[in-house]
Amino acid sequence: MLEQFKDAKSEIAEKQRQSWLKMRQGGRFHFVFYRGVLMWGGTMFVVFVAATAFLLRHDLQRLPALVALNALIWIIGGFVWGTWVWIGCEKRFGTSAR
Repeated sequence: MLEQFKDAKSEIAEKQRQSWLKMRQGGRFHFVFYRGVLMWGGTMFVVFVAATAFLLRHDLQRLPALVALNALIWIIGGFVWGTWVWIGCEKRFGTSAR
């Protein structure tokens, strides 16, 4: 019975490895920029700006400054997140960093 779980786990790990190798072909810059800054950072930016706009609906004078601050925070955060994930996947799947 445990053999089934080991086989399923190794099959999933192999699918993840193949997916990572495919993503890795685009290079570190593309991964960090697209997955980190645009996808993760962009999503967080939209969520936090929407929440900020909702909370400040009666004080819109501060909104442009808070939008700019959120843009800066989530660009940096996306870069850090993308780099962290890249390094983690490189370590996990045993490939050398570019």
